[in-house]
Amino acid sequence: MKKIIILSLFVLFTSLQTISCRSQNTEQTISILPIKKQVAIDCSQNKLLTIKQATLSLAIKKQKLTQFRISCPAYKKMAHAALGELYFQNNNYKQAIKSFRKMATKEKAKTPLQYQLKKAQYALSLQKLNLKPTKAEQLFLKVRNYFYPKKLPVNIQSLYDQYQILKSERIISSEELMSAFRSMRSYKNLGIRPKINITIQFDFDKSGIKSESQQQINELYNALSSEYFKNLNFELIGHTDSKGSKQYNQTLSEKRAKAVKKALQQKQGSNIAQHIFTSGKGETELLLPNQSENSANRRVEIKIK
Repeated sequence: MKKIIILSLFVLFTSLQTISCRSQNTEQTISILPIKKQVAIDCSQNKLLTIKQATLSLAIKKQKLTQFRISCPAYKKMAHAALGELYFQNNNYKQAIKSFRKMATKEKAKTPLQYQLKKAQYALSLQKLNLKPTKAEQLFLKVRNYFYPKKLPVNIQSLYDQYQILKSERIISSEELMSAFRSMRSYKNLGIRPKINITIQFDFDKSGIKSESQQQINELYNALSSEYFKNLNFELIGHTDSKGSKQYNQTLSEKRAKAVKKALQQKQGSNIAQHIFTSGKGETELLLPNQSENSANRRVEIKIK
């Protein structure tokens, strides 16, 4: 009996000693663990600019901008805009569009010139992928409206030139034309009603319409003869590039506008001629002032008179 009691006491003593040792080891382990300090993140426009201008790969910049966006909720939409610009510069237009859609309108007040630049990049991204052409047109109208009567800044003018070249290479549907006509009255600050460039192709020094432009004539006729616009007056305005004398180009531009009107008159059942007027601007309003001999300058515009 004594042996059993002694043995039990020994086991109990050993268990208590083990627990004590473990407790001491735990305390020692806890005492040597370093206390992590929270790093304060600089939430400011300067920090955002620093990330944008850093010489880093696209992947690392994206990571840093994403981290900044999550950590700085007040700058979330501005970070989206910065991401959009980053994607645009790397020709990733699909991702650029996704980011630009989320950019903040409040940036317009804080950095107005940068905001207009991003809108131009957004519009060109849409045009590059042939997505929402009416949206792209409206974005550039708003940019032009912002700077009127001054010229566009060089970097935005370059984007606008690219946009116009791309636009001149595609057919504008009757639905797009009607949508553009409806939005014309929203941009009074341009001093004149905005004009729509129509993809009517002319050979150099010619006023005859090329056969590949017949589809555009059909789309234009469908738009002008719709119930919504059939009683409105429109003006067709012809243009040339800078080759040749000014007087010669003036006459040629007038002939081009008349050629489009004649093509519309020849459509079966057409009665819209009385609502269409023509004029010419020669080489005085080049679509691409920095590329005065580019074929995109040889065009016809239309506006509500």
